[in-house]
Amino acid sequence: MGVKGLAAFLRQKAPGGFVPVAAADVAGKRVGVDVAITLHKGAAMEHKYGPLSALETLAQELAWLLELGCRPVYVFDGVAPDLKAEETERRRELRAGVQARLAAAEARLAEAPGDAEAREQADKLRRQCCCVTEETMRQARELLRALGVPSVEAPGEAERALAHLQRAGRIDVIFTEDIDVLLCGASSYVKNYSLLRLPPWPAGTAATPERCAEVVRADAVLAGLGVSYEGLLTVGLLAGTDFAPKLPRMGPATAWKHVKQHGAELSACKALEAAGLLERYRQARALLSFDAGETGPSWSVDEDDPPDLAGLETLFAALRQLGSLAVLRCHVERAAEARRRGSMMERPAKRSREGPREAETKQAALGDAPSPQDPECSARSPEAKLGSADEKASPSLA
Repeated sequence: MGVKGLAAFLRQKAPGGFVPVAAADVAGKRVGVDVAITLHKGAAMEHKYGPLSALETLAQELAWLLELGCRPVYVFDGVAPDLKAEETERRRELRAGVQARLAAAEARLAEAPGDAEAREQADKLRRQCCCVTEETMRQARELLRALGVPSVEAPGEAERALAHLQRAGRIDVIFTEDIDVLLCGASSYVKNYSLLRLPPWPAGTAATPERCAEVVRADAVLAGLGVSYEGLLTVGLLAGTDFAPKLPRMGPATAWKHVKQHGAELSACKALEAAGLLERYRQARALLSFDAGETGPSWSVDEDDPPDLAGLETLFAALRQLGSLAVLRCHVERAAEARRRGSMMERPAKRSREGPREAETKQAALGDAPSPQDPECSARSPEAKLGSADEKASPSLA
C-alpha cells in the first residue's frame, strides 16, 4: 500500500511522532516484520549481488534479530483484495514501461561499455523494475520454517495483520516502511529499520530522517494533528490509497483540513458523493480499519521447535543452481546457532556490520559456510551500502 505524501505531511505537522531509535530499544522484544519489504530490499540488489540477494538479506536480518535476543515473526501478504485490482494493473503497466527503458539502456551500455552515465542509468532502472517472485516467497517461507522462526499468512494486506497482532499484544514492535500501518490501527512502528544493524554516524553528524531508524508513534501523531484514529484514517483515505480512485486536488494537507472542519465521516465529503465514490471509500475503510473482535492469524511453527538442519540442506540443494551459497550459508548459520541457543546476547551499541561469531558456531552442521568476517560474506552483503544510523535512545517501544 501507500499514501503519497502522507509520511512527509505527518512529519511536518507532528514531528514529535518521529523519534530516532537504536538497536538497544528493540532488544529482547517480539518483532513483527513485513517480509515483502525485507525481500524487496534484497531483490533491488540482485543486479549487483546475484539471484540469491533477497534470501541473503532476509537471513542476515534474521540472524541479527536472533542475536539481539528478539523473537521475530514474519508476516506475508495474503490474497490482494478485489478493490486493489486497478492499482495492481497500473503498477504492472508502469513496470513494463520501466523494463522497456531498461532494455534500451542496456543496449546503449553494450555499445559503449565504458559509458558511466549509461551504466548508472541501467542500474537505477534495474532497481526500479525488480520484483519479489512467488518462488522467492516460497523459498523464504521454507527458510523460516526450517529455522523454526514463526511466520504468518495475512488474510489480506500484511500491514493490517501486523497492526492487529500488535494491538492484540502478540508482538511489541513492527518493522515496516509503510506508514499505512498506522491507518490499520498500529500504535507504533519502526521505519528505516535496516539502519539499526549498522554502526552509528560519527559524533556531531546530524541525524536526518534518511540517516537513522525512527519509531513512529501513533499517539504523538494524533496529538500533533489534533484528530482521533478515525480522523487519521479518513485523512489517509481521502489523500489516496490503493483501494479507490483518488479525488483530484486532494492531498494529505487538504484531507486534514477537511477532517478538522467537517469531522471524520466520509459522508461529509461532498466530493466523494459527487464522484460516485462514497461506497467505494466506505469499502476501503472497512479493509483498513482495526477490528478488536477479529480473530488474528496463527503462527506457522512452534517456537520451541529446534532448527531443522536437514530441511535447510534440502533448501540449499535446490538453491545451489542459482549461484554461490557462501553468503547465504554464512547468515543462516548465524541464525541457526542463535536459534538453537535461544540467544539473548547483549551487543554493544557500536558493532561491526556482521559482528563476531563464537568459536563453536564454526562447527555448526550447515557445512562450509564462511566466517562473517570473510571478505566474500561482508562484501556481498546487500546492506553494506546502506550507510550508518544515528543511535539516539528513544522511549520504550512496548
